[in-house]
Amino acid sequence: MDRQEIFERARTVMARVFNVPADSIIETTRAVDVKGWDSLTHLIVLTGIEKKFDVELPMDKAHSAQNVGDLVTLIGETLASQQ
Repeated sequence: MDRQEIFERARTVMARVFNVPADSIIETTRAVDVKGWDSLTHLIVLTGIEKKFDVELPMDKAHSAQNVGDLVTLIGETLASQQ
């Protein structure tokens, strides 16, 4: 799975959680850019991503992600390490 596909799938999860159009979420989007993105919804996003990709993300890295692009990178690394 390439980076763009990972990004598209991840942002569909985020769009559903935050009830926003998927195209409003870009790789540089940060939590402060999205109304309602707090620590609880961050966990909901991470859980949704884990289910969508059938992975278990390392929580220390997932919580330190600075933006959507960081999460996409982490998902890609996690998927690659499971192969």
